[in-house]
Amino acid sequence: MNSFNFSDLDTWVKENEAEKRAFEAFWNNFEYYRNEEQTEFIECFPEYDPSKLFQSRYGERLIIDIGWFPSFSIEGHFRTAVIQDFDWETPVFEKTCKDMDVLKNHLSEAIVVVSGLMEAGIK
Repeated sequence: MNSFNFSDLDTWVKENEAEKRAFEAFWNNFEYYRNEEQTEFIECFPEYDPSKLFQSRYGERLIIDIGWFPSFSIEGHFRTAVIQDFDWETPVFEKTCKDMDVLKNHLSEAIVVVSGLMEAGIK
């Protein structure tokens, strides 16, 4: 019986930058769809804004926000921010990246920041 070697697959994915290429292909196709099928795109994604990928509120004063900037740009980046009192111009925490693993770390860091602020009485 042959078994599948996940270690080999992992090595291949890393060596060929498969994750990066998959994201680039997704955004290329998504942008093509947005431009070529505008009516259908608006019907399917009426409130689409890639600068607003994820948002979570904590109490009345804290928000974790993840977006893609600049919007609709393949050359863009993820931005993770902690916003206090709706002050979008000066986030309490802000980091940018292009890599999903780094994005996960930035989200974890943002959660730690929010937890610390909440423990300090900011809710």
